[in-house]
Amino acid sequence: MNNLYNEDYKLWTDQQIEALKNRDIESLDWDNLAADLDYPKYWINHQLVMVISSLLELYSDFNSQDFEEYHWRTFVDTNRLMLNGVLEDWPHYSDKIKVAIPQAYSSSLACKVQRLSL
Repeated sequence: MNNLYNEDYKLWTDQQIEALKNRDIESLDWDNLAADLDYPKYWINHQLVMVISSLLELYSDFNSQDFEEYHWRTFVDTNRLMLNGVLEDWPHYSDKIKVAIPQAYSSSLACKVQRLSL
């Protein structure tokens, strides 16, 4: 089952959906299903850290001319759009974002402090 997950994801997905519909627990790829179900949560946390880190960089290290010159606005906007896309696909994660923002902010701030101390 693991090989199919890595070699033909669409076929693996179709088989897993069919197994779920038929309640065929013997045919389920438990490890990869769990990882796939957890992925949106990981991805949302990652995107939040990216956006918050970028904003911290923008407003503390660069003046407005640098902001445009280094295309940071585009980077931040792209990550925001990607995060919005995730929420369109998985709207039930919107509540998780409210909980994840403080953690993402703390992670971003810790990274910035660590970079400043180097």
